[in-house]
Amino acid sequence: MQPGHALVTAGVYPVVRDVWLTNAWHRCPTDDRVRFRAPRFAELRSIANARRLRREWATAAGRGARHLMALGRVAALVAHAVPATWTVYPLPHPSAQGLLQSAPHRGRGCRLAELETAWVEQFAAVVRRIQSMAR
Repeated sequence: MQPGHALVTAGVYPVVRDVWLTNAWHRCPTDDRVRFRAPRFAELRSIANARRLRREWATAAGRGARHLMALGRVAALVAHAVPATWTVYPLPHPSAQGLLQSAPHRGRGCRLAELETAWVEQFAAVVRRIQSMAR
């Protein structure tokens, strides 16, 4: 089942206003242009990344965003710099690595499909919460 179909099946339609989706790093880093890796701590704490996040959040605020969905443990940590009037919703990163790392016991004994389904349900719950606040 495609993620979009799973969201619609869960009763969540991908029309959401006032929400910005963010990640701690702007792309999947790679050292060899083949295998992806997690961003290094120094990369995340770099001045360039801090500037990028501030620009991104200023753009979001200019478009009326009041809610931030932070994908991944690190994104939730850097989200402390968003405007105080925003609500931050930390979510596990939906990549296989992010889902396995956020699962109990770092995913040992878990099926990835089950983790993906649980993530879609968690995402849908956040979207429904935001939508109910807008009414």
